[in-house]
Amino acid sequence: MSRYRERDARRHIIRAKPAVPCLVLWAFGLAGLAALAALGVAFAPTLLDLVRGTQYATDNRTWLTASWTDRERTTEEFEALEAILSDNGISAVYVQTNRWHGQTGEFIELPQAAAFVERWRALNQEITLYSWIVLAPERLTDETARQQIVQFAGRAVREMGYQGIHLQALSVPDSSEDYITLLRDLRTALAPTSRLSVTVPPRSPAAGPGCAR
Repeated sequence: MSRYRERDARRHIIRAKPAVPCLVLWAFGLAGLAALAALGVAFAPTLLDLVRGTQYATDNRTWLTASWTDRERTTEEFEALEAILSDNGISAVYVQTNRWHGQTGEFIELPQAAAFVERWRALNQEITLYSWIVLAPERLTDETARQQIVQFAGRAVREMGYQGIHLQALSVPDSSEDYITLLRDLRTALAPTSRLSVTVPPRSPAAGPGCAR
């Protein structure tokens, strides 16, 4: 039915009065806005946390290269690093602790590998530290080099205080008995409660069969 059904004596349309007064409608509208505002206030902390990235997965990890173990860092640098890792919910860190001599191929323990653990633990007791050992491709078949890795890994866990070992193999041939032997020797050298983690790159089609790179 039209809301303009009535006309006056001059045949002008007379606007009918609404069934619900406008003030009542305004009151309901304001109440709805207030309810939405209350919900916004209630959920604002959660939304802000999501935007700022403070809602984390339970197992976030990161890597620290030789720049943290090749030379001594200042206390301020350690404090800044601890704040960044804690603020980003990092639960474990892989700390590079070795490199290989470019000419002789000798295993080199980075000079601050042991000191890093002590200085870090003075700031943070929660984050798990892995000794990140890089395995150069040409060293895998070298029994002496493998023994150097095993001996260092044992010291890294038992003496330096690392909670685990992460072995990064840059290249591993298919069905490599040397690699399997190395993993077994590492597991034997570590404390029963310490962790052994490995990274092996996928086989590259360009490299042909029998080699992962």
